[in-house]
Amino acid sequence: SRDAENFQVKALLLFQRLIRLHLKDKDPSALIDIELKRLNWIYKNAVISNKEMVYEQRLNSFFLKHAPHSSASEIRYLLADFYYEQGQKFQPEQGKAHQGDIKKAKEIAQETLRNYPESLGADQCRRLISSIERRDMKMTSEAVVSAGLPFKFLLQYRNTPKVFLRIYSLKQEDLLKLRNTYGEQRIRFFMDHPVKTARTFELPEAGDYQLHKT
Repeated sequence: SRDAENFQVKALLLFQRLIRLHLKDKDPSALIDIELKRLNWIYKNAVISNKEMVYEQRLNSFFLKHAPHSSASEIRYLLADFYYEQGQKFQPEQGKAHQGDIKKAKEIAQETLRNYPESLGADQCRRLISSIERRDMKMTSEAVVSAGLPFKFLLQYRNTPKVFLRIYSLKQEDLLKLRNTYGEQRIRFFMDHPVKTARTFELPEAGDYQLHKT
């Protein structure tokens, strides 16, 4: 709409005005902060087909210009976060596109920690690395299984090298009690019952910090 277009033009003009105010600053911190907000705003609102490539190139060239300053760490964080965001697009059944992006994000974040350890960007990278290394696991079984026969289950996992599986034999009254237990209470519930089968599964680990399933 025309109102939306007017807002976008005004926003860009405002960014340009703020950048001109800080072009001659001896300390480039304010200029870097404003330019990063401008680049990120353009990236989020752009509708061009190659905006990811343009955004990545602008961040890299902007970093090279300001690399000696500690505020350059914030540029590197945005680049790491960009790769992390791209990595969420990975779909194993559709090929390997974006599979290595989260790993690349971690490498950039770790490099930022080494080069700018006391900076704001380093703090942001620490939080990003924590998110990347988080372990996730979800198990889904068939809704109906036949007694005494093998059954399938789907395991989705991230950053999890092995799974310990226990199968319990429960009576009908146990199942009724189980429905009203949560968290640690549910764990204690199972600990009070005998284990029928226990298995350990070594999981394929690709080292890409992506969600996989087996």
